[in-house]
Amino acid sequence: MCAHLPLLATTIAVAGGNATSAPVRAVAADGPVVATPVFSPVAGTFDAAQSVTIREATAGATIYYTTNGTTPTTSSNKYTTPIAVNKTETLKAVAVTAADAQSAVRTGTYTLDLPAISVSPSAVSFSSQAIAKSATRSITVTNSGTSALTISTVTISGAGAGSFTETSTCTRVAAGKSCSIAVAVKPDVAVDLAATLNIASDAADSPATVALLISSLRPMAASRSAGR
Repeated sequence: MCAHLPLLATTIAVAGGNATSAPVRAVAADGPVVATPVFSPVAGTFDAAQSVTIREATAGATIYYTTNGTTPTTSSNKYTTPIAVNKTETLKAVAVTAADAQSAVRTGTYTLDLPAISVSPSAVSFSSQAIAKSATRSITVTNSGTSALTISTVTISGAGAGSFTETSTCTRVAAGKSCSIAVAVKPDVAVDLAATLNIASDAADSPATVALLISSLRPMAASRSAGR
């Protein structure tokens, strides 16, 4: 089979969740008829992540697909299991037989009206931190999705969790907006400590996490008046 096959039929577009009721068929140069792959569910706008199945009516044909809107070839992803759609993207699929006959390209844009969470920075380091002295860092939580983000819990876990505290007013974040979480530390032992800030929400990739680290600990400075 050649590495890249020229498309022999017109692309079949599926928009707004509407699809042709029967598979469209394309005739290759050497005669075989190949059915156009069918997406299920059909493309449209959704308020939850989708698992898209691709069906092919031509026996023995192999399905190749892309998720970035480019035209698939035999060098593209080979379809074997349902495709997880967790963000807005355009799927394209083509069916190819062992004789190099191929179908028209099926195209479907899946629009997800969902929140999406991102955090900055993704890691926070408290270096040269004095024992029994406190320090605070701010973490920005951004909703990069298209609907409101609901934050359910903010917790700290890990071996060093007891040396960290968090203060947050993040509960509901509008699309395109941000909020802040303050993380404070007050170590009481002279060892490096690590923990994780966990931000649980209704975003598909929840929970978001931030690595927390205390390093290069030093004893609290003695008072200048000590010993006088």
